[in-house]
Amino acid sequence: MTDHAPTTRGILAVCTANVCRSPLAELHLREALSAGPFHDVVVTSAGTRGVAGAAMCSTARRVLDDPEHGAGHVAREVTRELVEEADLVIAMEREHRGALARLAPGHQGKLFTLREAVPILEAIAREGELPGTVPELVERMRLLRGIVRPPEPEPAPRRRFALLRRPVPESQDDGLSVEDGHNIDHEAHERTVATVRELTGRIGVALRGRA
Repeated sequence: MTDHAPTTRGILAVCTANVCRSPLAELHLREALSAGPFHDVVVTSAGTRGVAGAAMCSTARRVLDDPEHGAGHVAREVTRELVEEADLVIAMEREHRGALARLAPGHQGKLFTLREAVPILEAIAREGELPGTVPELVERMRLLRGIVRPPEPEPAPRRRFALLRRPVPESQDDGLSVEDGHNIDHEAHERTVATVRELTGRIGVALRGRA
């Protein structure tokens, strides 16, 4: 890998409320990239239905390398300008990716879900020399979309029943999305947070050229 100075325009992570998945992706990706050649890339986040002014979820903050990194997070709603200005947009769900494509037509090429982006970036890292800027990286990602695919989703768990036989919502794993565990239960919430941390960590490894 050659020395390069990555662009300081950057990466936008997007979920629904911008209180759990996307701020965790933002902050852990900053931590994961801090020691590598892409250390100066700006990483931000927003939500398709952002709860403006809300703090970061405590469950997500807890898994950061330094939980204090999440103390200053303030949730915001994504705008067309944020999507247009970003070099790479990483959505937590396929639904978010579609909403962003409608919000900012013509920018579909830089929209990826987190689960979609990880294997593509790892494949690029295995090729050897990383692109020198995020726009160059995204162009390589775009060419590999549909060729490098995420693993097949695991079968959905059997439906469980709570007291009074009310069904507990099931995991809906489409292979591209990181589900919103808030809407299921504490265990699912913890699983969501662990998944976002693991996947963003893998991006950090890939962008340090050690996939």
